[in-house]
Amino acid sequence: MPEQKEIDLKFSDAQSGFVHSTATIVALIGPQGEGKTFAGFWGLAMHARKFGARSMKGAIIRDTFENIKNMTIPSIIKASHNYAEFTSGGKKMKWFNADIDLFGIDDLASLSKLQGAEYSFVWLEEPAPIAAKENAGLREEVFDTALSRTSRQEGAIPRLQITMNPADEDHWTYHKLILDPINDGRTNTEVFNIPYGSNWVIEDWQRDIVKMAYRDRPDLYDRYVRGRFSFVQLGEAVTPEYNEKIHRAGEVLIPDPALETFRFWDGGLNPTCVFMQLTPRGRMLFLDTLRGENIGVKQLIATRVIPLINSRYKDVKQWRDIGDPSMANREQSDSSQNAADVINTELGAAFEQGEKSWNNRREALKEMFNRNIDGEPMFLLSRHDTVLHRAFRGGWHYGRDNSGVIMKDKPRKDLHSHPGDAVSHGIAKIIMRPKILDRLRRIREVTKGRVVSNV
Repeated sequence: MPEQKEIDLKFSDAQSGFVHSTATIVALIGPQGEGKTFAGFWGLAMHARKFGARSMKGAIIRDTFENIKNMTIPSIIKASHNYAEFTSGGKKMKWFNADIDLFGIDDLASLSKLQGAEYSFVWLEEPAPIAAKENAGLREEVFDTALSRTSRQEGAIPRLQITMNPADEDHWTYHKLILDPINDGRTNTEVFNIPYGSNWVIEDWQRDIVKMAYRDRPDLYDRYVRGRFSFVQLGEAVTPEYNEKIHRAGEVLIPDPALETFRFWDGGLNPTCVFMQLTPRGRMLFLDTLRGENIGVKQLIATRVIPLINSRYKDVKQWRDIGDPSMANREQSDSSQNAADVINTELGAAFEQGEKSWNNRREALKEMFNRNIDGEPMFLLSRHDTVLHRAFRGGWHYGRDNSGVIMKDKPRKDLHSHPGDAVSHGIAKIIMRPKILDRLRRIREVTKGRVVSNV
């Protein structure tokens, strides 16, 4: 290890804020080439200085070790003026009093590399993939485990830092860092955004190459040039009729206690409950969507549904529950109970099986989005309901086969399909009968999709 000497550093405002932050979770987000890894290294170095003569133990993690070797290590060597020392083929790094492990976690089995360690510092580098793939980027479980390990070193001063290009809005980083960051008094989160053009080392022609590379991909252009979280549409939208400008309210809609309130349900590993009120004129006001992750319907009701009912809907007296017909089927593991029974028992409800036919549900969705009532759209979504908004704007989509042909027999099953399915099961039951839906379908075929009012 060379003798320590002073290095002249120049940080942008965002880099400086990130490097010197004392937050438990600190993130630096920005476009490609704006010096995120440079700041990440000096965030590590400044944190190590807090330990004085004691040794700080830490880890640097990416999706694969190959990406660490090819991208992260060269950037660290440059940032440290070649003072960082790497051993064990790049799997160990020494920086004065800091002993750092470097490894990739490209599947959940790799988490064992992190689970048994004792660290004060963990650096997650580029946790979001460029393209949505099953095994790319870092899983949310890596973040959770890393946070739990940053307090394991004796006398630890915990720091979990993240450096990244903005992700797709459905990536866990958007939820953990932007929508719902941890700030509970003991653990706090601080996020810094590097504006485009902050890195004075990058020349204009280099920026122009990046712009040209992503010019035909608006989502990636947003992420890698503008430095913004973006929406990635993976296939053809199930509900192209949804128009944010007319179907999404400009404010948070408040439940009317005088109106009957519908709860639309879908089960599975992402159980979902959508709250809707039907006005006397027939407008559908969608107020809230609750979606669980890897939990059951009972857990969703206990942790999300009942607390919401006791707050926003405490004065509502009339309820109606409609959902996926399969929720009334007996579970193989427990033939005495099904999801419908759970809803009835926990909420004092009378669960109704919704429309099963996908063709009928699809036509009901088209009718809901296309119909106007007294010059106003039949469907209106509360501004704060981002779950249903993301599903209807294209997150809920049809998949493609290996030859690229769109398969419209059923939408792709993912986290967006549950809110969409919940709504479609419900509205197809309450606003249309199958014969009417068949008639609408035939009319649309004759008119080639043109909207036909007053059907």
